[in-house]
Amino acid sequence: MEVRKLALARLQAGAGPEELTELLLAHGNQEPVAEWGCWHARTLATKSLQSLLELVAAGGANAVLFVMRAHTQLVTVQTDGSACIACIASGDDGCRKMLLAVGGVDALLGGMQAHPTSAEVATVATVALSRLAMCSADAEHAVIATHTPAAVISAMQAHPLEPELQRAGCGLLHYLAAGSGEHRRLIIEAGGVPAVVAAMRGHPTRSPIQEDGCGVLCSLAAPCEDCEDAPQKVLGAGGGEAIIGAMLQAPRHVKVQRWGCIALCAAAASESRHVDVASKGAHAVVLAMRAHSSDVLVQEQASAALWSIAAGGGAGCQAVLDAGGARAICDALRRHQGESVLARRGFRAIGALGGSSEAGLHAVHEAGGVKLIARAIRANMGDAALLEDGFRALGELDWRSDRMRTALLAEDVIGLVVEVLAGWSACFLTLSPAFEQGKLLLAQLARQSDEHRRMAFDAGADPVWLGTASVR
Repeated sequence: MEVRKLALARLQAGAGPEELTELLLAHGNQEPVAEWGCWHARTLATKSLQSLLELVAAGGANAVLFVMRAHTQLVTVQTDGSACIACIASGDDGCRKMLLAVGGVDALLGGMQAHPTSAEVATVATVALSRLAMCSADAEHAVIATHTPAAVISAMQAHPLEPELQRAGCGLLHYLAAGSGEHRRLIIEAGGVPAVVAAMRGHPTRSPIQEDGCGVLCSLAAPCEDCEDAPQKVLGAGGGEAIIGAMLQAPRHVKVQRWGCIALCAAAASESRHVDVASKGAHAVVLAMRAHSSDVLVQEQASAALWSIAAGGGAGCQAVLDAGGARAICDALRRHQGESVLARRGFRAIGALGGSSEAGLHAVHEAGGVKLIARAIRANMGDAALLEDGFRALGELDWRSDRMRTALLAEDVIGLVVEVLAGWSACFLTLSPAFEQGKLLLAQLARQSDEHRRMAFDAGADPVWLGTASVR
């Protein structure tokens, strides 16, 4: 008894890191010592960086984990201990690797499982786990092997009104979901999608939650061998609506818009296309393009999303057209000339829209789509991927109307295609997919009218190039 009182007195007097470690290891099996010791360790860890490093150097982390394991039933020990570990995990990689080596993940999970109704324990433990997981590949493996995602998801579901818990949980799941398909499968099976959707809906003004939430759903919506029905599960649990809601709620938050566009692209590409998601998603994507017109990544990802929505045809194409997608894409191409990835994605969207209907063709023409594609091809005749997508997009269009014939002449599309084919033929690049796509386009144009055929021959086309496609 006297020894315990002496230990408590030394702790209450403000023991230093080395003395604290010594007391916890020697007397931490006593509840009062454990409670005071973890509280004091938390105080030292949050005091300053210097104090934190001194605590780590003295072996304080190992001592705190020892006490946490010995007193899983004491909520104060688990709260203060987990908070101390979370602070140490915010240090450098050396601190995090040390925590992993001494069983930090197991101790944190033990506290969460022992106190499922404690929001504070769940929050600080989840924060610590999220920091530990991002240390290395070994750390990620340790977190997955201990079924951490399921524990964190359960905590998120049990404490939906705790913003810091939801933020840390979404951040951890975002990081893990970006890993392997097996990670995504585990997260989905543990109920990750509804948990993330609930977090986003419950905290609509918390940008970090919206950002990481969109990131999680983006990764989970991508189909993989381990979970082929992932897109359906994301959409079925309201993931599409949550993503769109986040984009509309935080229009100026560029990362929310980027992740949102990527997620909608993946969702729209799935077989379970939702009409509401396509309609509202197209509107949200176009708003993102307008709000972040100078951000190339937003423009690239948004163009891919609009192409994915439009590629479904019917309602998808109409949704993109109604949202002003054709104009938004063409504006992006004008603003960011020379961006090959954006150009290719924009071309695909233009082809899908222009080939969908008379309204789509009209929208593409009015937005200057043909001119933009032709200009990009002229400026990038050595970019095989860009040429292939450009030729394919032009091949989706119906050139038989008066306005399209005008565009054909104005941009000298036939002469441009012949010039590219001749150049590539001279360089013995005739087996390239871009060359083949160019021949298909030229043959298509030439067979639509005798005038087009004469234009092709006048431009110097090889007769062989004109016989590889049928009339539209």
